Amino acid sequence: AIMQNAQRAGHVRFIGATTYGEAAALAALADDRYDCLQISYNLLDRQPEERVLPLAQEKHVGIVVRSVLLKGAFTHRYAHLPKELLELKEAAQQLDSLLGSEVSSLPELAYRFVLAHPAISIALVGTSRSHELEEVLSFGERGQLSPMLLNRIREVMVAPDQINPSTWPFR
Repeated sequence: AIMQNAQRAGHVRFIGATTYGEAAALAALADDRYDCLQISYNLLDRQPEERVLPLAQEKHVGIVVRSVLLKGAFTHRYAHLPKELLELKEAAQQLDSLLGSEVSSLPELAYRFVLAHPAISIALVGTSRSHELEEVLSFGERGQLSPMLLNRIREVMVAPDQINPSTWPFR
């Protein structure tokens, strides 16, 4: 009630929640107090597509996406993933093999993939270099990914523990 009162008074424009996992996101959407949700969604963590993203669209709740690069796994750094994440490493390699005339880098593929979904409002960008930020911003200007490329991305899958950094054997 405090946040809603602050919103009605004009002190807060939007009320949001950061959620972890589908159950928490669905509970927040059922709550009807939130204008936006921050969720994990990326090239391999596509679980939100089934229920969370359609419901968010239906309820006009904005979606902010985190973990677009999955802690660097969707960059050239995937080659250095440890043996415990071999399945993730191989999946990143498969995704890397999809690069070509339509997309030139894994980060571009990752950002353009999440931004292709109509329910996504914002994709968070974490960087300490201005040129990387400028590069990510340019991805949004390159248009939609082709249906063929989107289908090829969806063919690449891994076990849930491979895409959940909280289960990784290191941090």
